[in-house]
Amino acid sequence: MTTRTPNFMIIGAMKAGTTTLHEQLARQEGVFMSTPKEPNFFSDDDQWEKGLEWYQSLFADAGDALFIGESSTHYTKLPTHPHTVARLKSTIPPPIKFIYVTRDPVERLISHYIHEWTTGKITEPVEVAVEKYPELIAYSEYEKQVQPFREAFGEDAVKVVRFEDMKRDPDVFFEEIKSFLNAPETWQWKHDLPAQNVSSVRLKKTPLLEFVQKSPTLKFLRRRLLSEKFRERLKSPYRMNERPDLGDAREHLEKLFQS
Repeated sequence: MTTRTPNFMIIGAMKAGTTTLHEQLARQEGVFMSTPKEPNFFSDDDQWEKGLEWYQSLFADAGDALFIGESSTHYTKLPTHPHTVARLKSTIPPPIKFIYVTRDPVERLISHYIHEWTTGKITEPVEVAVEKYPELIAYSEYEKQVQPFREAFGEDAVKVVRFEDMKRDPDVFFEEIKSFLNAPETWQWKHDLPAQNVSSVRLKKTPLLEFVQKSPTLKFLRRRLLSEKFRERLKSPYRMNERPDLGDAREHLEKLFQS
């Protein structure tokens, strides 16, 4: 088995387009990206306990790829996962580079809330949730999340880019990534690849809904007996049809993230 490990990582932020960037990189010449996209090996205790040999097995098929990467957003989730950087520092040989994708911090927070709402972890309205679940704010405090990587690996090892730039002009955005990784000019953004992992199309997960969706028989009957319009109506209680409005809390959060 190969003993190769990544020479670059996408380390977050959660809900900032990391899945799209991961898939774009996976389609470039000389690149091998891990499956699963987010091993979370250095952050999550249960993953870390699987051992380095398990982690290395994720890259056993990298062959002669010059660029080997993975994309774990848990790596920038302080204080939830406090051991990430220390574990990385003790395990991965230099040089290694880190790409941190940021997003308007309030919009990231809202997308994070939608994600947790769909999984059923959060049921409260967003203005209540920001008070009850401090990670919604913490994961948008980008300087606090990325500074440990700079201190451990050096300023030049970390590249901070913006989700908004990816959306506005992906070609220019990708040139930044290429330059940072010293990638060949042949790399090009794949415009035929749609955006990945879009939270607005998710349905709230419940045991009943998952059973209905996964049952081949029920899936067949739904499509044969129910019109598309009626099926969409049945999904309505499980879908967040409007993006949550923070109301008066937005101004407070904007000031907090600017401080």
